[in-house]
Amino acid sequence: MLVSFEMKKYLVSILIFTSIISMNAQINKIDSLNEYTYRELVKKFSSSKDSKELYAKYYLSKAKNSRDTLRIAKGYKLITFIVTSDIAIKYSDSIIKISKGKPYKSYPAEGYLLKAYYLYQKGSYKDALDNYIKALPLAKERKNTKQLFRIRQGIGTLKSRFGNYNEALRIYKEDLNFIQTLTNYKVKYKKDYLSAIFNISNIFLKTKNLDSAKMYLEKGISESLTLKDTVMYYDFVTASGYEKYYSNDFTEALRILNLTAPHLKGYSLGVSYYYKGKCYQKLGSKEKMLHQFKKADSIYQLNKDLFPELRNIYEFFIDHYKEKKKTKQQLYYLEKLISIDSILDKQYNYLSSEIVKKYDTPLLLNEQERLKNEVESLNKQNMRSNFGLGISLVFISIIAIFLIYYYEQQKKYKRKFIETINKSKKENEEKERKEKSEVDKKDLGISKEIINEILQKLNEFEANNIFLKSDITVASLAKDFNTNTTYLSKIINVNRGKNFSSYLKELRVNYAIEQLQNNSQFRKYSVKAIAYEIGFNNVDYFSKAFYKITGIQPSYFIKQLEKQENKE
Repeated sequence: MLVSFEMKKYLVSILIFTSIISMNAQINKIDSLNEYTYRELVKKFSSSKDSKELYAKYYLSKAKNSRDTLRIAKGYKLITFIVTSDIAIKYSDSIIKISKGKPYKSYPAEGYLLKAYYLYQKGSYKDALDNYIKALPLAKERKNTKQLFRIRQGIGTLKSRFGNYNEALRIYKEDLNFIQTLTNYKVKYKKDYLSAIFNISNIFLKTKNLDSAKMYLEKGISESLTLKDTVMYYDFVTASGYEKYYSNDFTEALRILNLTAPHLKGYSLGVSYYYKGKCYQKLGSKEKMLHQFKKADSIYQLNKDLFPELRNIYEFFIDHYKEKKKTKQQLYYLEKLISIDSILDKQYNYLSSEIVKKYDTPLLLNEQERLKNEVESLNKQNMRSNFGLGISLVFISIIAIFLIYYYEQQKKYKRKFIETINKSKKENEEKERKEKSEVDKKDLGISKEIINEILQKLNEFEANNIFLKSDITVASLAKDFNTNTTYLSKIINVNRGKNFSSYLKELRVNYAIEQLQNNSQFRKYSVKAIAYEIGFNNVDYFSKAFYKITGIQPSYFIKQLEKQENKE
């Protein structure tokens, strides 16, 4: 016991001595930091591998002691690089709070930018977009070019993920064109320049514009090699693998994706596994395809950064295990599909319409319930009872009622679809000609000359598709027509048979119907992209207007047009 006690004393003494030496070393190190300027501390932070926390905290402490608001904000920024996303968001809020109203070039916009970045990392895409939008007017006001690029690229990336490819492409092209006007842009704005090229190529890939995608990818590969940017080089090469897949060169696509896989991580790696799986599927190697799909799913389970292609993977597994009659596995992937659908509803309202859905959420929930019951019945095969039989009959009755209801709804929607596509422009024009005579029959208290002039301008307004502008109001149109809102409203009410708001909505919806029928490229747009394209500022407002006029949702109309085209 005595020896043991002495040994313990000895060990404790060593620990205390070691701690004192360590503390002295730390104190000496902190004392030595006094010699560094703020700029030198940032350089030390950037180059250090093991002491980033020490440099960041000392920078912040020094700034607080000096009561230097700008440098306190910069200190908070350094801290965000060494903590988790949740804590980084709190420090970003501190940056915004301490620099709000101050005349700094980069702050508080930098706080909003950092917050947007970390929210994006957490998958909070809507909140990320909100913070990018808050940063934008601040960066514009302070003429902070670098921040403007980062904000616009961030907004473009989010719009792309939401399926708003048209808007994203416009942003990326404007940025690329502007960057190329700057002096020495390939050095000063290297990252922004390469990112803009990559994002443009990515949009062209998503919209299957392969010639344009290939042109930008080749330019990106060449420029990233010249500028010695290894990260961007592998991003471009990986995307060229996707281009090969869409060009049906599956062997070459696999070669490229196998080459770049070790240089990818997270979201990018998950998407790469998906495309490798699709290549194996096209080459007839089902087992290898299943293996790649499972790897893609494992990436999502690890970092929870949802990529749209994941839905296709779950749908495939559901069908695969249904075919194999493996109910438990089918239920497992069905529950995963329902889970990501709920995320898509919350975070991807703009994107989800672009993803082809084989399973609507209400049907998925019914299928989930059915499979649960089937699993339970398999586990209780030897415990059947009259009560159980009664429950089964009730369940079957509910399913039957649901299927009848669903069948009747589908019949109704198909009838509405046929009515919509058969309603020709000629019929609409004839109707309008008849309505014109109504103007003469009613005393509007307006001279005939003014009526004819306004009618002529209305015809030009419709013929030239001016109604597609999103900022049109009855007041702005009356101003354009050199008349007043009372005259214009009266004539539209009598001549077109509806108020101004209904008139405008009907013009836009009819234009969308015509474009969707005759323009295959237009059908590739998401529902929200279509809404913006034809002048609506809100996708829900567009969907409601479309439904009110046609009796069906725009997504259903597009799906039926695609089915019709495939049959032909």
